[in-house]
Amino acid sequence: MTLILSFAAPSFLVQVSDTRLTIIDRRNRISYIDDKTTKQTVFCNRMVFAYSGLAKIESIKTDLWLTRNLSGISANSLSGVFNHIKDQATETFRKLPSRPTINRLAIVGVGWTSSGPESPVLPIMCR
Repeated sequence: MTLILSFAAPSFLVQVSDTRLTIIDRRNRISYIDDKTTKQTVFCNRMVFAYSGLAKIESIKTDLWLTRNLSGISANSLSGVFNHIKDQATETFRKLPSRPTINRLAIVGVGWTSSGPESPVLPIMCR
């Protein structure tokens, strides 16, 4: 089980995730792989995304899959970033073999946003 704790307040943000990697085999047995897996990805010093679920997507570690998908984004708005991640995950998961108890992924992001150069910077959280 992965733990993600996210909290957004007016003057600070907190996001914590564990580093334990576990797998579930075809008989629903849980095995521990390691305790040093990266489950967070920083985006443009504005957001931190953490995930729970599949450790690899299409043979790519999930944090690297997320990094690759975020690296090609030219969206100015964070809502564009969120939609891009959602669309990429939806497209990718459609290609995976159907395994409802195993093919799960949750992504939570916390960060800062502003509506313009003169507007205040405000905390934001997405899931």
